[in-house]
Amino acid sequence: MPIQFKFSEEVAPQRREQIARALSKAGYDSRALFAGLKRPKLATIQTIPTGDEGDLEAVKQVLGEFGTAIEYVEAAPSRSLKSD
Repeated sequence: MPIQFKFSEEVAPQRREQIARALSKAGYDSRALFAGLKRPKLATIQTIPTGDEGDLEAVKQVLGEFGTAIEYVEAAPSRSLKSD
């Protein structure tokens, strides 16, 4: 189960790096969901590719320490390819 979270748009790049380091110390590697996009709203969405219910709670706890720098943390929705 992938986990997604979103930085608040006003969070400085240095603060984002600090948050990513905190996640890494806890054993979670995050990356931009839409890497390379210039649109600010999409560029602030991050993903942690694998996880389970326990991981979601652990990630919420780590990110909770950063207050309003994080807009949301959630399990990514399950999606499948549309077949004809």
